[in-house]
Parts: sequence; structure tokens; C-alpha cells
Amino acid sequence: MIQATIFDFDGLLLDSEPLWDEADNILLKKRGSTPTQNLYLKVLGTGQKDTIETYKKEFNILEDTNALIEERVAIFDDLLNKNMRLMSGAKEILEHFKKKGTVMAIATGGHTKNRLNDILNHLKIREYFSVLAAREAVKKGKPDPAIYLFAAKKLKIDPKDCLVLEDAPNGVIAGKKAGMHVIGIGTKPIIRQMLQTAGADRVFTSLSEIQFN
Repeated sequence: MIQATIFDFDGLLLDSEPLWDEADNILLKKRGSTPTQNLYLKVLGTGQKDTIETYKKEFNILEDTNALIEERVAIFDDLLNKNMRLMSGAKEILEHFKKKGTVMAIATGGHTKNRLNDILNHLKIREYFSVLAAREAVKKGKPDPAIYLFAAKKLKIDPKDCLVLEDAPNGVIAGKKAGMHVIGIGTKPIIRQMLQTAGADRVFTSLSEIQFN
């Protein structure tokens, strides 16, 4: 029986994946490199540290990881501040769970808790969430299940009674490793196939298309 819903954030509730792609293009172009679509798919849904470590290895970048994370986040935040919006169907699904009395949390490796809180307040959806599990909450990012287990613990809900909503294969893997039910959201056919392969229980093209029995 589902008692809690835990949401990923970037690309699921926040329309931000194109902004992360643009930020990475800017970050890597400054270093004479250009990421490929396959590389984007590889880092989709991973935390800041894992993403930067992947780029460092791919392009033989020797700079400090934390400094690169700070630069990446600063570029992204500048882009986001100019174009902050929810994904289609986000507000409606939050209202759906609120009316059902389901407690909700966010689990993201992309933002600090303070920054996440600011974004949620700007979007006027902070009230929906009992728990914010952000970048600093755990040492290992997705596909490690730590951040989902952390969120469940803070919610005081057994993982098997939690539903995860994810748009990234690594997030699906993390949710399933945590012992949770997982719904995948993928706007592109290749992403939907990757979500299914990662083990999602159900896959939809958007939040608006989710059907509950």
C-alpha cells in the first residue's frame, strides 16, 4: 500500500534538463570539449560529483572536482533564474497526492537543500513536501539507493510503501534498489526504453499521462 511518494526533481517536476545540457556545453566548451548525446544519457540522473567525475575521465580534465561542481552549478543557476518553470502536469499530480493524503518528498542530487527550498518557494509548491532530501544528505548519488532510503527514513515510511517518480534510468535503479515501486517518465522513446530496462514498474510519456488504478 503506497503511503508516500518521493519525486526526483530535475526533468521531472522542474523543466531543467535542457538547462543542465546547456550548462554542460558551456562548462566543457571552455575546456575545448563537446559532450555527445550518449554522454548526456550516461550522466542523466546522476549527482553532481558523479557527473563531473565522468566528464573529467571522458575529456581528461585534471581540475578539482568541487571547483568544477561549483562552476557547473553557477552556470546552471544563472540559466535557471532566467527560465524557471514546472514540467507539464506537475502541479496536477501534486494536487492528486495531496487530496489522497499521501505524504511527499523530493530526492535530488542536483541541488543543495537551501537552493532546492528557494526554487520550490519560487514555483509555489514548497507546501506539498514534508521532506527535502538534497545533495548534501548522502555521500553516494544515484544509482546508489542512499538518497531514497534517506527520504523514506525521514518520512518514517517503510521503503516498500513508497512510490518513486523518476525521469532518469539511474534514478529508477536507485529506487528499485531501495525496494520501492517506481514509475518512469520519459518524453523520448529512447529514454522510455532505458527506463524500462532499468526496471521501472510502469513508464509514461509525461506526468499528465500517469494513470492510477
